[in-house]
Amino acid sequence: MVVVARVDPHAVHEDLYRAHPEWMAVDPQGNIRHHTVMPEFRLICSHGGYNREFSTEVIKEIVATHGWMAYSPTMGRYRRLMIHKG
Repeated sequence: MVVVARVDPHAVHEDLYRAHPEWMAVDPQGNIRHHTVMPEFRLICSHGGYNREFSTEVIKEIVATHGWMAYSPTMGRYRRLMIHKG
C-alpha cells in the first residue's frame, strides 16, 4: 500500500494571519487577500516567509519524523508538495 499526503500551503487561519501579516498576499491597494471559496482564510504570498521558512520546516519535520519520501512539483501559482510513503 502507498499512502500519499498533500501539503498545499496557500491559505491560513486568522491566528496565523495575526501572528504574521507580512506573510499574506495583498491586492494592488495593499489589502490582505481572502480565499475566494473560504473567505475566513487569508491567502499567503507565494514568495514570502511562509513558503520560504515556515512551511519548508514543517515539510522537513514530516519527512524526518515519519520517514516519508517527498516530491515537490511546481503546479500553477502555488508550490504544492506531494509526500508519499511506500
